[in-house]
Amino acid sequence: MKFSQKLEGVAKDVLIITLITTGFIEGLGFFTKPNEYFWDFRNLFVSKYGFRTLEENGLWTYKPNSTIFSASVYHFFGHGGWIEWRCAFKTNSFGFIDTNYDGKDSVDYLVLGDSFTEGQGGCPWLTRDKLPSGSFPTIINAGLQGAGVQQMEQISAWLEKQVSVKHLVLIVISNDFKRPFVPWLWRGQEACLNEGSCDPSLNYWWGVDYDVSDASLYAMSRQKAAKRNITFFRKLDAALTYYSFTYNLIRKVFLRISLFQPQIDWKEMAAQFSRSFEAAARLKHRFPDMKILLVSQRDEIGVFGLENFDTKVVKAFFVANDYDWKECQLGMGDYMPIDCHPNQQGYAKIFTCFSKLL
Repeated sequence: MKFSQKLEGVAKDVLIITLITTGFIEGLGFFTKPNEYFWDFRNLFVSKYGFRTLEENGLWTYKPNSTIFSASVYHFFGHGGWIEWRCAFKTNSFGFIDTNYDGKDSVDYLVLGDSFTEGQGGCPWLTRDKLPSGSFPTIINAGLQGAGVQQMEQISAWLEKQVSVKHLVLIVISNDFKRPFVPWLWRGQEACLNEGSCDPSLNYWWGVDYDVSDASLYAMSRQKAAKRNITFFRKLDAALTYYSFTYNLIRKVFLRISLFQPQIDWKEMAAQFSRSFEAAARLKHRFPDMKILLVSQRDEIGVFGLENFDTKVVKAFFVANDYDWKECQLGMGDYMPIDCHPNQQGYAKIFTCFSKLL
């Protein structure tokens, strides 16, 4: 009887300690934000007829001399939805974001990059109105959402036929080296984007009118989200990841894997790395003084942030081949509340890192 009572007392003590510890850990969660991506809960909108295909292989830009609208709306865990960001930017005669380049025969710097260079999230940062006047070098910002290094090379080749480029800068994240030439979100979607009729079960990017209201964005996003093929277990995983510090601790520190994410195709990833490294080498051959700015990704920062495998591979490539590169480190406060892109503060930091390269 005494043994059973002692055992019962130990069990109660263990339970109390467990509850207190869990409560303390969960309390820490109020002061942290998850560094995970929630792509499948995001709906991305862009202006109808706001883009154009340049070549049959899928090379594209935005519509030249236009004003382009984009927005990101999230539907999370039964939430009615919220607009994470909405931005507008002007394009130049090439269909890239308008900067201090005024149509001359040459430009000081061509800047290639993805959505970080375009400025999704905190809105475009490398634009005409945000570049210092006076002696600041002329720049063409050719950042395009979804672009990988292979696509950046093609953009450069296309643009160099029309303007003489003195210097080249790449603003990249390590994921850019895994992307195929034609971004998957663009492949075969031009018609449905223009018509605003893309299949929500297959896509998360839709065309909308430039002057779309917040209410219309909410309504369209709810309609799209309702048709997404998101399993119950994925919803549960996302909810626990977002709200529970304890779950994150178990998931990241102990399991170190996500049981609900697709398996990595290592062979395909290696092939894309190889093609991207070759593209980067060709760019460096054309521009021996090419500079690279490597920006940290959201999954690499914060309480659970660790430099990922992709970044280690890319850095090793830079070092082994004597590239002129610098790192631009961001923190959790430099990103949107849930989106993977930087906020205005984060883009201000990237601009500072970029300026130091010139």
